[in-house]
Amino acid sequence: MPKSQPLKKLQNKIFGYLADKTTPELEKLTKVPTQDFFAKHLLSDQVAENLGINDEPKKLILNFAYFNSSVCIFNTADSSKMKSLLEKLARICHFESNQFSTCDLKPRLVYNTGEYGKLFKHLDEDVENLYEIDIAGSGRFYGFIVENFYFVAVDTDHRNTH
Repeated sequence: MPKSQPLKKLQNKIFGYLADKTTPELEKLTKVPTQDFFAKHLLSDQVAENLGINDEPKKLILNFAYFNSSVCIFNTADSSKMKSLLEKLARICHFESNQFSTCDLKPRLVYNTGEYGKLFKHLDEDVENLYEIDIAGSGRFYGFIVENFYFVAVDTDHRNTH
């Protein structure tokens, strides 16, 4: 959508004009060389190609904005579980968001039900599920992806979900 005021006015006039036309009149308009008409309002091809927008997929970045220690279970935290947690968090940064669900960390989706519901209490309403990833022993950590991996909680023992 054009951002400049003259382009907005032009767009509104064109849409208004087209809304009042019948099908034969619209067919005639498709034959009008719009390239000449719009040329002075559009960016040159050279500028358009060099916008600096990088469409390449980006690796995930860890974000702790939603971390909530009050929902974590730390009953049996030990060095092997913490080492496993840190190693797996570091591995997350090797994946793009579209690769994550099938990566070698074997993330599983959990939903806002039962004991898992506590994990969702402080999250935005549009977070419908979390990834659950195993750490050493019966530990797990949880997070979700919206461009970044948002770390939510860690459990050194598995939640009683039965």
